[in-house]
Amino acid sequence: MQCAQLTLSGGKAVASNNRLTTVAYQLNGARTYALEGAIFIAGVGVQWLRDGLKIVKNAAETGALARAALEAVCYQTNDLLEAMKKDWGASGTTILRDGGMTASDWTMQFLADILGAPVDRPKVLETTAIGAAYLAGLQAGLLPEPDVFAKTWKRDKRFVPKMDAETRSEKLGGWNEAVRKLLA
Repeated sequence: MQCAQLTLSGGKAVASNNRLTTVAYQLNGARTYALEGAIFIAGVGVQWLRDGLKIVKNAAETGALARAALEAVCYQTNDLLEAMKKDWGASGTTILRDGGMTASDWTMQFLADILGAPVDRPKVLETTAIGAAYLAGLQAGLLPEPDVFAKTWKRDKRFVPKMDAETRSEKLGGWNEAVRKLLA
């Protein structure tokens, strides 16, 4: 899996017909649940350009070359977020992203535009790995409690939507029509 959306839903499991309800983590006997969705080929297009064709050195260089693949990831992220909103009723959120694709300013800006919401990129791109390491360090008594550790998270850049609502609606309509035709 190249890209996952994990949305914390707190101490109560959210029943979903569309997403996987899972345990995100458990601390001191208290569970935090999450809704999980995946885009299984998110990084494959970028990886192919980098490792297969060797025409880019890293994800940050892919904007112009992999535009369609990167756009598809953003559209699929929107689809996942919309399904999750239906399950748990959230709205007006800022999206926190991590992973290799976040190195591409173009991708993060297009994602903010398509979602119509701010997208934050952390200073450390692999925060998922840091979170797993943190939980191990916490269990070993080497790291502070979550509220203290959370203060170490730093934003590198916030991408705010620049696309107008009409253009966003047209682009999402085109995406939805393409998906409908593919599935028909």
